[in-house]
Amino acid sequence: MGPQYALYKHFSCEQLADIYITEKNHVEAEKYVRLFDKKYPYEHFCGNELTAYKIFKSGSYAKVYDGQGKTDEAIKQLIPHIFNTGLADNDELIKDLIVLLDKRYKTDEIKGELIKSISTLKITDSKKRGEIATIELYGFKINVDENGLFDLNNPDFEMNTKLEGQEKYLKVIWTNELFEQYNVE
Repeated sequence: MGPQYALYKHFSCEQLADIYITEKNHVEAEKYVRLFDKKYPYEHFCGNELTAYKIFKSGSYAKVYDGQGKTDEAIKQLIPHIFNTGLADNDELIKDLIVLLDKRYKTDEIKGELIKSISTLKITDSKKRGEIATIELYGFKINVDENGLFDLNNPDFEMNTKLEGQEKYLKVIWTNELFEQYNVE
């Protein structure tokens, strides 16, 4: 293989997958998504770029599975990325997830699952990584990342810096676009 930056096979497969998704040929699209995921994996030194790629890859699989009528599989691809880590934008992923959830479940069922997930909030203290918060949503344990609260463009930035523990993570959850969409408080 050539130098690490020579990702032309990976990017070619990404483009072909996108073309087949657009043409609604989801069998061929899946073939190329698997190729760019497994055979020609993305390599980069930057955590932001790798996080953006994970979101992109999950979105690609979700589009393929949705096109194949596997809505549950598509949802499973997107659920782990619902909280903004501060490293990469997940806004489109959240919008896609809302469309899939609305397609699969009634609004009351979605809201019930979101409310139930809040009751599973667990905060643990790790010497290595500090405070870690998780919830369970549709059977997935998801990290609740606090970085979205500390965006300097956030009008509540000053107030957010004073939040601690459960109060801080509940604010992360309540201000998440997915939870706001279904009026979960």
